Amino acid sequence: MVLFDKFKETVSKYPDFPVFIDKKTGLTYQELYRDVLETAEYFKRQGIKKGDYVTVMISMSIDLYKTLISLWFIGAIPVFFDV
Repeated sequence: MVLFDKFKETVSKYPDFPVFIDKKTGLTYQELYRDVLETAEYFKRQGIKKGDYVTVMISMSIDLYKTLISLWFIGAIPVFFDV
C-alpha cells in the first residue's frame, strides 16, 4: 500500500495538475484518483483480491496506468507477457 499512499499524497498536493495528456484527452491527478477508485471497485466486484495475479494486456495508454494503479490499490499483482 506504500506505493498507493505516495499516489494519494501527490493527489492531495497537486489535484488539478495534469498527470496524463494524450492526443485526445488530458487527466488531472484528482480525475485519475477518482477513476482509479472506480476501477478498483469494479475489479473487487469481479472477485479480484489482494495477492491475486492479474494478466494485463492493454496497450500503452492512460487506461493502462489506471488499471495498474487500481490493481496496486487492492493489492493485486499485475502480470505482463514479454513477446
